[in-house]
Parts: sequence; C-alpha cells; structure tokens
Amino acid sequence: MISSDDNTLKPENTFTKDGVEVEKEEEGDEEEIISEEGLILKKPRFKPTWKEINNVCYKIFKCKRPKYDVRKFSILDKLNNFQNICGFLCKREGKIGGSLLIAGVKEQTFETDKRQFIFGTPKLKYAYKRNENEFVDEFEGENLISSYYLSQKWNGTNILLFKYYDIEGNEFISAKTKGMPTVNDGDFGNFLTGTLQALHLDQFIGKYKNFYLREALLKIHSDKNNEHYNEHIYEFLMNNDIQSISFEICGHQMPHLVKYDFDISLKPLFVTFKESGKIKPCIHVKDMEEFGPFPYTPKESHEKCVEHCKRLQKESLQKNEKYREENHLKHKYEYEHFAVEGHVLYLLDKDGYLIYRTMYKIKPNDVEEVHWETFDERKKGQVKDTIIKMKQRNLNISDESVLRNELDIGDKEWGKFGKDIKKYIQFELNEDIGYEEKKRHYKKSNIKNNTTEQDDNKE
Repeated sequence: MISSDDNTLKPENTFTKDGVEVEKEEEGDEEEIISEEGLILKKPRFKPTWKEINNVCYKIFKCKRPKYDVRKFSILDKLNNFQNICGFLCKREGKIGGSLLIAGVKEQTFETDKRQFIFGTPKLKYAYKRNENEFVDEFEGENLISSYYLSQKWNGTNILLFKYYDIEGNEFISAKTKGMPTVNDGDFGNFLTGTLQALHLDQFIGKYKNFYLREALLKIHSDKNNEHYNEHIYEFLMNNDIQSISFEICGHQMPHLVKYDFDISLKPLFVTFKESGKIKPCIHVKDMEEFGPFPYTPKESHEKCVEHCKRLQKESLQKNEKYREENHLKHKYEYEHFAVEGHVLYLLDKDGYLIYRTMYKIKPNDVEEVHWETFDERKKGQVKDTIIKMKQRNLNISDESVLRNELDIGDKEWGKFGKDIKKYIQFELNEDIGYEEKKRHYKKSNIKNNTTEQDDNKE
C-alpha cells in the first residue's frame, strides 16, 4: 500500500484508528523474560515507526524493500554481561549486507545522528564472465589498482568481531554472523560456543554474567609471549580507527566441504575502518597460503594477474583430485570431500585499501561444479532421469533413503536441496511421494522467488 502523503511503503500489519495509522503488535514486540544461568533477564522491546524503518532502508542501507531488506532487533549481548542492544540489520546481500545500525545500548537510545553503523562482511564476487575459465576483461575500479594480493579461501562461516559504544562512550566488543546481529548457538550451528573456543576463552562458555569480551581479549593479546597472541587481533584492539575484524570459523567441529587438520580456528581475513568502511586484508596470517601484494599497473598487469589466478585454480584442482583419490572419495557436494576451496583476490589502491569494498573468489572448477546456488534446470534434469530409472527398477520413490541413495546425495547436499527436490517430484513430475505442501503454494512461491531474483539482477 502506498501512502499518498509520504510515498512510502506501509507494512501489512497496520490499521487506522481515529484517523491515525497504527502498527499492530508483532510477535516479539513485547518485553521478554529470559532465564539464563539462574538469572531472570528482561529483553526490552524495540518498536521503531514504519517511517523510521523506511528511512533506514532507503537512506542508510540503500535498499529498496523495507519489508524484506530490513530487520529490527533487540538482543541481550552474552559477550557483554547480557546488556541490551537494539537497532536494525541489513538483510540485503551485497557490499553492506549484514550491516547493523545500532540505535540503543543498555536501554538508552541514541539521537538519530549518533547511531552507530557497523559495516558487515561484503559478499564475495566472481571475477568471471560466464564460467571459471573466462575472467572479466578488466576489474571494477581498474584504474585505481596499485597492487593485488591473493590469500587462501577458508571454507567455513564468517564471524565478525566489532566494536560498539554506549551513550557514555564506553567501548564493547561483540561478534556476529552475516545474517544475525550477534553470535548464538542454535539449529544452524553453535557459533557462540565455537567462537569462544576459537578465541581460547573456553572457560567462559555458559558463564556470561560479568563477562566482557574486550577485557578477555586484552588479557591474551596484550602479551606477545602468550601462546595464543595474535597480531591481527592486537591491532584490532589497539587501533581506534578500526571498527571490526572479519574471520572465517572452520575446522573439524564445524565441517564443510573442505577437510581441515585442526578442530576449530578463527582465520583472520580483513579489518574494516570506521566512518569510511574501507577494508585492508590481514597479511602474513599463520598457516595460510598467500601471495603478494604484487605491484599492479592498470590494464597492463591485468593479464598477469589473471594468469596467476588461473594457475592457482589449476593447482587447487590437482590438490582436490589427489585428496579424493587418496581417500577413495567421489567428486560430490559433501562434507570433507575437498582439500582446498580456492583463493580470494584483493585488489588494492595506493594506500593498501580494498577498492570499492570488492573481493573476488577464485575457485577451481571442481568446487564450482558442486556449489549449486539454486535448484536449477541441470539439477532438475538429474532428478528426472533418476526418477525414471527408479520406476523402471520398481524402486519406491517415496522412500527418502532410497531416493537419496539413487541421487547419490549426502547430508549436506540434501539439507540444502532436499525440499526443492521433493517439491519438484511431487508437483512438476506429478509423482505422489506424500509431500504435504500444496501445489498452489509451490507455484506462488516460485513466482515470488523468480520476481525476487529479477529484482536482484536489476540491482
């Protein structure tokens, strides 16, 4: 619904009372009483006006769909003695996807111009035109490139340590994943516990009363003789101009495609600076394969840089093939079926900052082949052929274990595409496998997703 007076989108949960537009109470708007460690904690509600949400969407996050691209939040920060943080999260993927606008700390709200913008970790781009063998003719911001740097791409989950401040100016450090305002433990992973383990703060797991992450990190990283000292974390702690440091959390405890020989670790990626949001890669990271920075002359050095990337792609493919051969593994999208995921290309300006906050992922073709972003026509064709063969062999297509076995799909792949596969079989191949979702809803969902994808492409 479009308002005639301010031309902004209104949410569906509004109604008019006495000539005034009012928002209905949403689930989660009320104050929550939470029990933690024997404590009774109150999570205050945060209820911005829809006009305010519109303003954050269009002017702060530079998005187009307030209902889908902005999420308000009110949390109790376990990494800082359960103190309350409220604000907005940018849900739109891109250069500022996952960013926060902190509107209040400790139940004290900031004036609009004093709110804190926390830059999220940008989504990596591809340096290719159509496939991993055909690189772009020139990079974004080509004329600004002064050097390039290539680092190992870790296969895990992004964790961002960031600084924020209360109304008195006291500094705190917390952590977040890309899609959430803070780390927590849940169905998709124990990111709070894992982060503390990787930071060598195991003793505080489940004991958050009077715990402050900044103080705990300073005790470790202020001492260069400490066995867990990390120069990148130390720089983050001591440099007031640095807002955040981005890591990848990975290892045996959080399995992904790549097999690692360590339990759990936070691998430093880059730091982000306040105000400008400029990024500098973490260089000389322990136990990380890296190359450069190498001098780069715009246009003249492009071919040399691309050849370097292609050489690394080839070497990565050889490592993966050797690993699978030695471990008798098939080439498939499954846990620990790869030795490496590839590399990340950083294009830097004369001051060593990343150009336009844009990083490029450089992956070998065996990783690209199994990294399906969507359930596409190729995958549908594989499923259709499998169903035909199963019927020919009189196999029960309603038996999920039999279906998965015939599709040769492991837990990770099925977790990502199982629902789409069952929908496709039930509603497009018209094979009754007992899937409960209504066909009308499936078609509507497809239309909505296609529209969203078209909107994404336009942007």
